Amino acid sequence: MKDLELKIVPKVGLGELKFGTSMDAVVELLGKADEVEEFNDDDCFNTTILTYNTPEMDLFFEGSDKLVLSGINLENEEATLYDLQVFDMSEEEIVKMMNDNGYFEFDTNIDEEYNEKCLSFEEANLDFIFDEEGSLISVSFGILVSEDGQIINL
Repeated sequence: MKDLELKIVPKVGLGELKFGTSMDAVVELLGKADEVEEFNDDDCFNTTILTYNTPEMDLFFEGSDKLVLSGINLENEEATLYDLQVFDMSEEEIVKMMNDNGYFEFDTNIDEEYNEKCLSFEEANLDFIFDEEGSLISVSFGILVSEDGQIINL
């Protein structure tokens, strides 16, 4: 697998991985995934998830006829957001960083089953997941795509 710059860019992608890229192009860049899951709904809208153990991420591809990269769930402590090591930051520091970059509205939710807290910045399509001790354990981010694989909200 090619080394990937773990620079999160909201609504754009992760390093060289850009939202809207085809699954074939991503596999060409990163190599074969460690795990592949496919889901199809009644409206023929398809989702495929490629899981890579290194660099600890799930890549979500959506569409009907054309599947494109629409979301990333990242669990790698080397990841940066706005040039800061996001996994080294507290919830309060993340809120400040997001505010400093123009994102002021956020929601928090508690998942009782997993004892996790989700800090969501909907306008940025970014979710930060914290464990019960308050440590960041994953960052999920993405975009919306249409059935034909076109980006809706960039």
